[in-house]
Amino acid sequence: MTKYGLQSPYSQQVKGNVIFNDKNNVPDTTDVEDLINKTIALQCSIDNMSTKQTQLSLAIKDNKPIGIGFWGDWHIGGKGTDHLQWKKDVDIIDHLNGFYYWGMGDYCNLAINNNNQGEHFDEILKPEQQIIMAKYGLNKTKDKVLGLVRGCHPNRIYGLTGTDLMEDFCGVAECANLWHGAEVKLQIGDIEYKLRIRHKAPSESPINTTNAQRKQCERHGEADIVALAHLHYPDMQQKPFQGSKDVVFLRSGTYKHLDEYGQKLDGLKGTYGIPIVVLYPKEKRMVGFKDFDMGVKFLMNERMG
Repeated sequence: MTKYGLQSPYSQQVKGNVIFNDKNNVPDTTDVEDLINKTIALQCSIDNMSTKQTQLSLAIKDNKPIGIGFWGDWHIGGKGTDHLQWKKDVDIIDHLNGFYYWGMGDYCNLAINNNNQGEHFDEILKPEQQIIMAKYGLNKTKDKVLGLVRGCHPNRIYGLTGTDLMEDFCGVAECANLWHGAEVKLQIGDIEYKLRIRHKAPSESPINTTNAQRKQCERHGEADIVALAHLHYPDMQQKPFQGSKDVVFLRSGTYKHLDEYGQKLDGLKGTYGIPIVVLYPKEKRMVGFKDFDMGVKFLMNERMG
């Protein structure tokens, strides 16, 4: 027996004229089954600690119309990021009645181990400081945030270290961790709305700006709202899908207006925008706004009526 109370893996073994005094024993069936059972138990423990999910069902108790915002690509810490506008929006959303939002990813710039050489020189904050600021925004608006998706830039941290920033971010915001994206069933009063939310998706097209959202419906089934981010411009279109009911296809904007990568590609600039969809509790009705201020004004009027 070893000092840990386990059976020694060594034993004296003989092969012809050769005597092995302490040759490793060959694992038998009992050893392998023990490994399998412990692996299963470890996997269960690890799964129980994870908050990631790809499906979510929730309800908001309100008998008035509510606004759902899609807010992402903050890129805190980037040299070309409009931090002043971001701070204004944090303060507005903190006090906005009847408004909730989904975080659409890339809350910090995190130009780490990136293929775009030199991007890390285009940052004004260290990763630690970026994360602190993002947590400030999430904590201040935690009564409004329903869930967060990861995005590409936090994925760099995960790729390098195996650390998922979203576990921590969702803990601060006390919201659902939607991983890379999720299908959501959202109950407002008597009405259920189905949302599909991701940071990015295949089949992006610069000509048909809702092509990726439409492909999402074709691959995974219909939804009332299909929301993406990633491309740094806001978009909002409401139209029938395959000749049936109207679907809202949208994309959230960004605070990062200028960076080396966009300028190198084709002088591209990011465009600000927090799209809002107003949802109704007694009839299935959706009214979408690409413009944040217009959406907020409409929401306030509807809730007063």
